[in-house]
Amino acid sequence: HKLSTQNNSVKEKITAKKGLWVNNEWQLYDVSIHYLDSRGKIIKKPDIYEKTTLPYLTEKPADFIDASTDNIFLSSKELEKQVKKLKANDLNATSASAELHLKRAFPWQCFVIMLFTIPFLSKTGNIRRGMIKNIITCLLIVGAYHVTTAIASALGHSGVIFPFLSAWLSHIIFSIGGILFFENANY
Repeated sequence: HKLSTQNNSVKEKITAKKGLWVNNEWQLYDVSIHYLDSRGKIIKKPDIYEKTTLPYLTEKPADFIDASTDNIFLSSKELEKQVKKLKANDLNATSASAELHLKRAFPWQCFVIMLFTIPFLSKTGNIRRGMIKNIITCLLIVGAYHVTTAIASALGHSGVIFPFLSAWLSHIIFSIGGILFFENANY
């Protein structure tokens, strides 16, 4: 556990060999509490306890389970709760927020890919000669779409672009491309 001050610098670091949640508080065994300055350097000898409770340690076991769960396995509602909790505690919610927007954008992938590939499929007049070409084109489009999504997702998770934009960027690019290519389609 790391207790932070108002300016988000770590004030103390607590380590324990064992912790039990009993009567709505943590009982810690073989505990060391290290006190740190604003730069994170130890400022005095640690306090050592065989057994202690820390009333200001309010996280419940479920909070640790939620924090350790990989975002990819959470539902949208669970992920939304986690983002709100991170923001309420002034923690960085960029990655979780990017993952939430990706989950919301995911159902639209098939529609966007169809919107982009239909103009290519409708260009050919001879089905037999154009079939292989169309299949390869579709595979290349799907591959390019997923590469674009992966790059945008990485940029969103790292905070380079807004999480919302990272989730919808490939949808936007390929939708605009599909609409522009419709003009060239052979109806």
